[in-house]
Amino acid sequence: MGIKKHIIPPDAQVIPLWPLPFDPNNTTPIEKKARISPKALAMTLVVCWVILFLILLISQHAFGGGHVYTGYFQCLKALALGAVWVLSKPKGTTHVQLDRTGITLLSKAGYDTVGTKHTPWFQIRSISVEPGKSKHVTDGYLSIKTKNGSQRIKLNKFADSQRWRKFVELVKKNITDDPLKVKLDEHYLDHLSETADYSFTRLWLESLAAPPRRQRLQPLTDGITLQNNRFTIKHHIGSGAQGNAYLATCADRGEVVLKEFILPLYVDARARKAAITEFERESAMLGKLSHPGIIKVYDTFVEDQRAYLVLECAQGQNLKQIVEGDGAFSEERACEIGIELCSILTHLHTQAPPLVHQDFTPDNLILTPTGIKLIDFSGTRALEGRTTAIVGKRSYMPPEQFRGEPRIQSDVFALGCTLAFLTTGVEPEPISQSHPKALKSSLSDAFNRIVEKATAVNLTDRYDSAASLAADLQALTQTQSLILNTAVREKEAIT
Repeated sequence: MGIKKHIIPPDAQVIPLWPLPFDPNNTTPIEKKARISPKALAMTLVVCWVILFLILLISQHAFGGGHVYTGYFQCLKALALGAVWVLSKPKGTTHVQLDRTGITLLSKAGYDTVGTKHTPWFQIRSISVEPGKSKHVTDGYLSIKTKNGSQRIKLNKFADSQRWRKFVELVKKNITDDPLKVKLDEHYLDHLSETADYSFTRLWLESLAAPPRRQRLQPLTDGITLQNNRFTIKHHIGSGAQGNAYLATCADRGEVVLKEFILPLYVDARARKAAITEFERESAMLGKLSHPGIIKVYDTFVEDQRAYLVLECAQGQNLKQIVEGDGAFSEERACEIGIELCSILTHLHTQAPPLVHQDFTPDNLILTPTGIKLIDFSGTRALEGRTTAIVGKRSYMPPEQFRGEPRIQSDVFALGCTLAFLTTGVEPEPISQSHPKALKSSLSDAFNRIVEKATAVNLTDRYDSAASLAADLQALTQTQSLILNTAVREKEAIT
């Protein structure tokens, strides 16, 4: 029985799902080998026939005749061909076709379409995202619900944000009768860069392919271009132990930040590999985080013996600059900011394994028009129970971090110190419990107690998590709001 030929309508858009390459300009049927490469098929055949040959030799030696092992030959031949057929079958949906009539889920094997499931637009009740078992967004599902049931596609099949945005754009374009049916955000997978490749091998090969010398010995200056004019340096932002940071214009993304890692020259392969590993560690770590308060990583590249992270540009000033320029925040505003900061830390601390930032300080927190953004993850480490290098700023480090034994509560200590600084404008005393009310008497006793608990020197006296701290800040905010409303009503009654 032959395979039914699937005809692609002229107006159709076909989106291949992972691991097939995406060609945004190709609107014709994209005929690629599905799920298994020709090399894998060839290897499967070779292994099967080697096993067959060995069994034939053993059979001939044991039975001394051709007719005895003829059955073995035919049987094993069938098994080998069956194995190849099973391995070459596609696993579920390999392509999504969208046209004016509806959505068609295709299962392609080689040049043949072996399965289709067409759903007309008018039958769709809703298209939404359903969460998976883990907290990572790509563990969820695209759910297409109709009058007769539902269909689901794993989000990780879209592989990058470009395919996802293309899909959402086409769905919204075709479902016009009731826009509320489409419960999709085209930016939902934006943290999955369509160009980012966090591959150690790729970075290692790029660094080896570069000339064994550095053309520019000084930091990059304004107007210099990188990656064949894709990036133009606007100005230098700052310097650190690993390199520099620059504000740049990207041809396809607008303003971005380039974080530079200077690769060592004239050293053995182990030292060079260690530098690339550190760079890859930070890029991979940022790539898996998805929180509005954490900067996104878009891409990585190596040029002139320097490795670069292409990061989201957070527009605004850091909290230290704001306090130094405009003065301390009010207690109410500090509580609002504190709740945002707790949300960021909770996201870091609930990763597997938990991530400890180790430098959660006002100068690494940018106040943007949309909220707080945490930057600089160079000191961030996974909590794995071993002693680490001492990272951070003295005024915001608890005792255990000074000993190279950071905990998630170490970041809570830094957050408490940050709240004290925001409301007083004074840097906290190193390795000490903060008492902001002693410096600013107008602060409430409740706020002072929260900061004292967050900055307790002993771990047993400190908040056990950022979520616990957030709960107390929210309760205080509600109390403040109630007191303010009562005061307003009393004033209105008098007048």
